[in-house]
Amino acid sequence: MANKIGGMGNADGALVFGIVMVVLGMVPGLWHDLTACMGAGIVNFSAALRGIPPYASAPRQDVRRREPLVALLGLAVVLLGVLSQFTA
Repeated sequence: MANKIGGMGNADGALVFGIVMVVLGMVPGLWHDLTACMGAGIVNFSAALRGIPPYASAPRQDVRRREPLVALLGLAVVLLGVLSQFTA
């Protein structure tokens, strides 16, 4: 109980983070779009610092994929959070 002084504890944070990972892995194309946008943002930020015009992003792919590995990792984090809740 000592870690719940200010709000969420570590186990609660693990549950929330795991649920977000499961959602990112199960919604078709969401993980791929997120990583593609993050990559384009990093490239554009770096180019802006050097005074280069922004990078034109590639057209979106029509193929919408699921990322089962992300969802499985999220499920593992949720299970570890639940286990932590029971042992605390």
